[in-house]
Amino acid sequence: MNGWLRSIHYVATKAEWISGGKDGKVIVWDINLSALHSFDIAGPLTKLFNMSPEVSSKLPSVFAVRSVCFNSDHTRILLGTSGSDVVQFDRMGTKATVVTQGHSQDELWGLAVHPTKPEFCTVGDDMTLRVWSTEHRLQLRMKALDCVARACAYSNGGAPFCIAVGYGGRIGSGKKKHQKEGGLVVFRDADTFDVLYEDKPSKEWISEIKFSPDNSILAVGSHDNAIYLYAVVANAKFTKMKKMFRGHNSYITHLDFSSDSKYIQSNCGAYELLFSDATTGKQVTSARSLRDVKWDSWTCALGWPVQGIWPTCADGTDINAVDRSHSCDLVATGDDFGHVKLFRFPAVAKHSVSYSYSGHSSHVTNVRWLGSDTHVISTGGLDRTIMQWKHERVDAAGNDDSDIKSPLSPFKTTTTKADENDDVGVVQTSVRHQHCVD
Repeated sequence: MNGWLRSIHYVATKAEWISGGKDGKVIVWDINLSALHSFDIAGPLTKLFNMSPEVSSKLPSVFAVRSVCFNSDHTRILLGTSGSDVVQFDRMGTKATVVTQGHSQDELWGLAVHPTKPEFCTVGDDMTLRVWSTEHRLQLRMKALDCVARACAYSNGGAPFCIAVGYGGRIGSGKKKHQKEGGLVVFRDADTFDVLYEDKPSKEWISEIKFSPDNSILAVGSHDNAIYLYAVVANAKFTKMKKMFRGHNSYITHLDFSSDSKYIQSNCGAYELLFSDATTGKQVTSARSLRDVKWDSWTCALGWPVQGIWPTCADGTDINAVDRSHSCDLVATGDDFGHVKLFRFPAVAKHSVSYSYSGHSSHVTNVRWLGSDTHVISTGGLDRTIMQWKHERVDAAGNDDSDIKSPLSPFKTTTTKADENDDVGVVQTSVRHQHCVD
């Protein structure tokens, strides 16, 4: 064994030991510590996760064993890796089955939902881009990135669909900035993740990114207080505009396009809500002139229709994420207290009524509705967990009825069979986790 021994399990009935280490090897020993057989998990996992040589070389933690044990009849081996993956092997290590996969380092912030497919993508501090299926609740594909990333976005149509990723994040004291921090990269949404465009607009990290509804503009919000604008032309070709919006006094936290793609509303770390022209980058100083503008999305934590989402004694950083449903009558939030909340939209009354759901063991960093409004995806920061919540309309008697426009309907979710009777949260007995990926 080359590398640290991370885990060891003794089976008294068999008088055998099993161990796993940082080198990715699993060894079965007899009572005298003579090796009976061993296998390396790198080969099976590379094939199982459909990883390219580039990805496997950049993510050595995926193959480092953190925990290992036998099942009760000693025919199967369950192991956990430093890459936050849990995998089941047969005794000889020839067959492998994925139990869970996930991000593996520091925090998870970036989340975007595909506009037409039952898929979403995430980016994290482990320098990976991952695409997930909401139907099968499994990871579909993964791309190793050149830098930490905390912002991502799908294009709103066109050929081909693409995923834009903004580089950089809070890297901690004593750590050097990566040379690509503040950069932008656009990938083709396919197994190959071909790079369609790359640029470095800022010296500070990218915290927000969105495509306009008509797919003609890509807006990139940075920690240098600016929103950079890119023109998107046919065949996913990008051109950096000469204009940018620099009206904020602090780093960009959220931004949204108007439904006609003409305007942008944005929040920053100084708790400002500002408006700008999406083509010229000039600030629109009269909020009154935009009072009738319809917004394609609402992810800003500050604004008239979300003023009621803030709890008592909250400061401006306590709510990390907001997303209005596509039906425009509900809004979900994620906060520093580990809660996913559901409000009526608009939520204008002070401390508006909400349903609150617990599940994350850390601050909730992002929330997004799926296009059908049937589910919400949430991500946790330090727990690096992705949760999928199911939303169903219910009538006053608690019966399912998707046609009923109830003012506020709770999330109703279903777990695995082992947990299907476990209630989570305080709202009725219908609120449960559907799935979580650690």
